[in-house]
Formats: sequence, C-alpha cells, structure tokens
Amino acid sequence: QQQQQQQQQQEEQKKEAERVQALQQQEEQRKEAERMQAIWQQEEQRKEAERVQALQQQEEQRKEAEHVQAMQLEEEAQRRKVERMLAIQQEEQRRRTEEQQKQQRAEAEEQGRRAEWERAQQEQLLRQQEQQLASEHERKEAERVRAEGQRLKQEQQQREAAQLHAQQLQQQQERQRQQQEQQRLQASAPAPIAAPAPVSAPAPIAPPPTAAPAPIAAPAPISAPAPVATPTPMAPHEQREQERLQREAERMRQEAERLRMP
Repeated sequence: QQQQQQQQQQEEQKKEAERVQALQQQEEQRKEAERMQAIWQQEEQRKEAERVQALQQQEEQRKEAEHVQAMQLEEEAQRRKVERMLAIQQEEQRRRTEEQQKQQRAEAEEQGRRAEWERAQQEQLLRQQEQQLASEHERKEAERVRAEGQRLKQEQQQREAAQLHAQQLQQQQERQRQQQEQQRLQASAPAPIAAPAPVSAPAPIAPPPTAAPAPIAAPAPISAPAPVATPTPMAPHEQREQERLQREAERMRQEAERLRMP
C-alpha cells in the first residue's frame, strides 16, 4: 500500500511537472508572440514613418519647384518689361536724333542759300563796277577788282568747305555714338545715354594781306555758320526711370544666378 501511494505521488508529481512545463511553454510562446508582434508593429511604424517622410519630401520638392517656376515666370515678365521700356527709350532717342538731323539739314540748306545769295550779290556788284570802268586805267582797276572778287569767292568757298566738313564730322560722330549706344544696350543692362559733345562752329578763315584797293562798295559781310544743335538731354524723370530699370535688371540677374546654384 505504501508503494502504491508512492507511485501515486510520483504520478501526481510527474503530472504536475508536465503541467508546469506546459504552462512554462505556453508562457514562452506568449512572450515570443508578443515580441514578434512588437517587432512587427515597430516595422509597420517604421514603414509608415518612412512613407510619411517620403510624402513630406515630395511635397517640399513640389513646393520648391513651384516656387522656382514662379520666380522664373516673374523674372521673364520683368525681363520683357525691361525690354519694352528699353525699346521705347531707343525709339524715342531715334526720333529725337532724326528730328535734330532734319533741323541741322534745314539749317545747312538755309546757310547755303544765304551764301549763294551773298555770292550772287557780290558778283553783280563786281560786274557793275567792271562796266563802269571804260578807260585803260579803269580796265586795270577792273582787273584788280576782278582779282579781289576771285579772292573773296575763294575765301567764301573755303568757309563753305570748312562748314561742310564740320557738319560731316558731326554727323559721323553721331552715327558712331548711336551704333555704340545700340551695342551697349544690347550687351548689358541699360545705362544713361550721354549726349554727344557739341561741334564747335568752324573758325572764320582770315583773308591774306593785300594792297589797299581803290575805294569800292564793300560786299555784304558773310555771317558765321550757326552752331550745330546738340541732342536734347534726357529729362530727370526719364533718367530716374532708366536707373530704376538698370537696378531691376541687376536684381533679376542675381536672383537667377542664386536659383542656378546647387
């Protein structure tokens, strides 16, 4: 009977040990399941965080691209505005130059007509004086008067040639200035257009010394050519507007360089 009790106790102890072992295994399995679930949750959280971060980066990139595009559009609009203003200023400057050249040509034609009239008056006066000299002495005097008229005519021609040369030189300088100004405006930001230096009137040619002629009627004095008109300088508000456009163009250029930097 005692042996049977011992067997029962051993059997119970064995069952208890198996039950405890089963409980321990269940506990281990539960802990392992919890650990695996925590790992899975962490992985899911990491993936979700990466997805959210990727979406945020895409959104930031989209906003940055839209900002860059808006800046480029604004820069293009400003550039076109500056180009329009420069075109208007160039057209205004061209119109002023044409008007000044037209006025200069009209003044030159008027001076030529006046000189021609004065020359005709001198020749008529000399012809009248020649007709009045009938004797030998008068013929010699007429030859002297004719020589004096020839000298005056040569002096008049020299003055006209000097005036024509000054006008041609001024027109050549004006064309060169316009070409340089056009090239500078196309190559860089606009700058104030400087007025060309006025061309001084040619100095009158002093007549060579001659013997004192017999008293005759003096020809009408030949007036000195009028000074060539200089281009009208830009008004203060036009100067300020051009400086503002230059500053705006420089700002847009710096902004474009900043956007192109990595």
